[in-house]
Order: sequence, then structure tokens, then C-alpha cells
Amino acid sequence: MVTQILLFSVAIFCSFNLEARSRAVCESSSECQDAMSKVLVQSHGLSSSNQKRVSNTGAVFIRDTSVPALGEAFRDPSGLIWGDIVRAQDAVKLMNGVRAEDYCQAAGVRLPESEEFERLAEYLGQGTSLGYSPFLADGKTDFLSGLSDNFFWSGTASGFDVFVNRYVFYGADGGIRIGHRFQHLLAVRCVSGP
Repeated sequence: MVTQILLFSVAIFCSFNLEARSRAVCESSSECQDAMSKVLVQSHGLSSSNQKRVSNTGAVFIRDTSVPALGEAFRDPSGLIWGDIVRAQDAVKLMNGVRAEDYCQAAGVRLPESEEFERLAEYLGQGTSLGYSPFLADGKTDFLSGLSDNFFWSGTASGFDVFVNRYVFYGADGGIRIGHRFQHLLAVRCVSGP
């Protein structure tokens, strides 16, 4: 994260420095004006790239810092804020279902319901001709951190045994499965909002 911030700062500095130099060299040349426009567009793209994410279906998720407990969070089109995957010492923290519920509640947020995970999968292409993809357009970067290779707890009890089982979301394929809330250790992503 620190490396990304430094690279971002250097890129912005270089963009503004290049813009200032190009203004000093040529104010009237249309060729220089075009070069300056391109620099401005690139610097704007750099500054906004971390502020929003657009899925393959066109759904826009906006970065949201209104709930600090969620870490790097994004608000989906419905208004739900998806928190970062829970980590401990830069590794994904796996928990049983009971600890996952307690963790989110202690932070003043909650686990997503299975219907919210289903809607997330739809935003990411589930049920469309595009097909589900947990990645950004580059095909490598997770749309939400840790999404492509983890199972996540939901707050929804399954109909089989409401005390023991919870629905879980598998980020790699966008599917819903059943997890044993006392035995299975899965990833946690808390949410806030409607």
C-alpha cells in the first residue's frame, strides 16, 4: 500500500511537472496543447483510479471511507458498503462463523446476507452473457481484495439447520454454498448500509 501511494505521488508530481514545462515551452502550438491535454487526462485517471471500480457489467463501486472499521471499502450501486477482507499481519484471517459474526458486530458492522452476495455476483456478471468475473478489467486484480480465492461467511442461516449452518459465498465462481459455523474456517468481509 505504501509503495502504491509513493508511485501515485511520483506519477502526479511528474504529470504536473511535465504540464508546467510544456506550458513554459509552448503556449500556442496546437501540438503542445494536445500533449498537455493528454497529461491532464492521465493525471486525472491516476487520481480517480483508486476512487472507483467498474465491473464488467458497468456497475460502479465508489470508494467509501465513512466507516473506518471496514478498511478499504467500496459502496455498491445499492448503497451497501463492502469492507476489505479481514487480515492479520498481511495474511487473510480465517474464522469460524461464530467468531466472524462477533468480529463484525464488535466493529459496529455486520456480515453480508446471502442475498447481498448474490447481488454482488450479479454486479460482477453472474447470469449475464458476460459471465461472472471476480477481477478488474486487467483479469488479474481482484475486484474486491481477496475475492477470487476465498470462501466468505454470510449472516444468513441455511434452511437445513439454522443453528449450525450458514450460507457462504465462494468468490472464485460467485456461488453460494453451506458452511458449518462452528467447524469451518473461512474469510470474513463485513458490510455496512441498507
